[in-house]
Amino acid sequence: MGLKKTYNSLQYLRGIACWLVIFYHLAKIYNQLNFNGWGQYFFYGGEFGVDIFFVLSGFVMTLSLEKSNGINSLKELITFLKTRWFRIAPAYF
Repeated sequence: MGLKKTYNSLQYLRGIACWLVIFYHLAKIYNQLNFNGWGQYFFYGGEFGVDIFFVLSGFVMTLSLEKSNGINSLKELITFLKTRWFRIAPAYF
């Protein structure tokens, strides 16, 4: 059985980023309830969660390329992009 490398600190960072985004959206809802902008004080900084997700996505992509020993031909690139597409696309639909 192969050894799977996990990064617990990245999982924690993903959780924090997720909560930041949720709080950001809660601030919008809170402000729509006519609380005079108080949502920005309670739930400030949610937009940074999106930035954290982008950085983590780039890191995960490089890890998956490293795991596959890189892309050395057009066929490998197409195979890599196909697997990424079928993994991500269903969430959009």
